[in-house]
Amino acid sequence: MDALNTLREIIAMTGSALRNAQEYIRNNIVSAAGSNDPGEAEENAGENVVPGDVVSFGRYWQEDSEVKTPVEWQVLDVKENEALLISRYVLDCRQYHHERCSVTWAECDLRKWLNREFFREAFSEEERKRIAVSHLKNESNPEFRTSGGTDTDDRIFCLSIRESVQYFRNNAERRCQPTLRAISQKAFIGKGFCYWWLRSPGDYHNDAVRISASGAVELSGYRVSNYTSTVRPALRVIL
Repeated sequence: MDALNTLREIIAMTGSALRNAQEYIRNNIVSAAGSNDPGEAEENAGENVVPGDVVSFGRYWQEDSEVKTPVEWQVLDVKENEALLISRYVLDCRQYHHERCSVTWAECDLRKWLNREFFREAFSEEERKRIAVSHLKNESNPEFRTSGGTDTDDRIFCLSIRESVQYFRNNAERRCQPTLRAISQKAFIGKGFCYWWLRSPGDYHNDAVRISASGAVELSGYRVSNYTSTVRPALRVIL
C-alpha cells in the first residue's frame, strides 16, 4: 500500500490518531517534497518582513476540528506599510460556488466565505484591524477572454492569474501541500500537493482557474462546483 493510501487510513481514525497522522505526513510526504519546518516561521507579521519570509498570523483549524493552531503565511510583497501574504499551506477544501453556473469572483460563495466566516474564525479582533481592504482588479482570462467581472474590495481573497505568475517564478514555487484538515475534507492530492483556486475565470464563467498539483496555472479552469479543490487565502496586513 503506498504512502498516500496509508495516510488516508490514518485520517479516518479519531482523537489522538490525527496527531499521529500529522507526524506521518511530515515524515513521508512533506519531507519528500522539501523542508516545511514550522520552526522557520517568524512569531508574527512584524514591520521588518521581506518577500520570501514565512510569518505567523492568526489561528485556524489545521490539525483537527477542535484546536486552532497558528497559521503560517508566505510574504509575497511589501509596499510601504503593508505586506501581501498567502497561506503557506492550503487551509480548507471548498467549492468556488455551490453549483455549476455562470458566476464571477464578485458573486461566488468562496469570496463570501473568506470575508465572513474565515475572517471571523481565523483572526482575533486586534488582528482583524490589521487586515487592509484590497482593491482587486478582476481581469479577464488572457487566453479565453472570459470576463473577470467587476472589481471588488476584499480583506481576504484568492490570487488572480496575473498575481500567481508575478509572485511565483515557476511551477515548483506554486505547488502547495495540504493541512490535515484539508486532507480530512477529501482534498484531491497529487504526489503530496493540492489543486488550489485562483479567483480568475476559466474558459467559461462556470469554470474557475486553479493551480494544479504540479504547480501549473490551469487557464481553462475547472467547474466551480468542484468540492476537492482547496483554498489558499491571501491578504494584506498592515505592518
